[in-house]
Amino acid sequence: MSATIFIRTFLTGSILLSVCLLLADNTMDQPAIATTYSLAVETQAMEPPQGATIKGMVTFSGMISEEVETVPQSVEFCAEKPITPNLSVKQDTRGVKNVIVYIDKIHHLVEVGTEHHLVVTNKDCAFTPRVGTLTVGHHMDIANDDPIIHNAHVRNGKKTLLNVGLVPGIRSISKEVRNPGILTLQCAIHEFMEGFVGVFPHSYHSQTDDIGEFRIGSVPPGEYELVIWHELLGTLRKVLIVKTDEQEVEINFEYPMPMTQDRQPIILSQ
Repeated sequence: MSATIFIRTFLTGSILLSVCLLLADNTMDQPAIATTYSLAVETQAMEPPQGATIKGMVTFSGMISEEVETVPQSVEFCAEKPITPNLSVKQDTRGVKNVIVYIDKIHHLVEVGTEHHLVVTNKDCAFTPRVGTLTVGHHMDIANDDPIIHNAHVRNGKKTLLNVGLVPGIRSISKEVRNPGILTLQCAIHEFMEGFVGVFPHSYHSQTDDIGEFRIGSVPPGEYELVIWHELLGTLRKVLIVKTDEQEVEINFEYPMPMTQDRQPIILSQ
């Protein structure tokens, strides 16, 4: 073999060997990079949010009526059932039930994880729960546990989101809620049935329980505005400051008498 042929053969073999090694190297690295990236994303998504717990109580200083209104006897099945009052105040603590509480103009969004459903049931001729909260993109389910037909008319302001008849035994109807606002729930067949759902573009919202207390978790440090809304008593606001490394912040509200605050449905910040 001549020197020229030997050199050409050697160079050709070297080039082929380099190409093979390069291809093999890329083939091994690509899955490894993809796996590492996938794990990093999952770990980040599953990391629990950090921040303080906001807790407090909403009270009412006005007079409380103990009279319970009932459904007229002429109404099928619903006759003489108690009508859910639009103002429920615990006598000893003055705490107000069913007050929607949320942080306004907050830009720190929390990864909520799995899809959440708020289930509202027509039970004993009333929406149960009467008041709830929900995050944009989650679902509201409407069910009927009564042996009579009901209607669910859900509106955000003047816009109708859902208007369906609910016959006995029907499966629950699910609706994704895509816009923030205070939803009103009404039954066109039974006008005394009414409910409200606060929908927010974040997860920093709650409502008061039977004794008027509320909690909102994982609020990051910053200065915010904490807002409460009640269907009868209206809207109140307070400045909320969460300091760095603060674990818990307590802030309370009192609805005064006479009621001078705005009682119209609130318009939420986008």
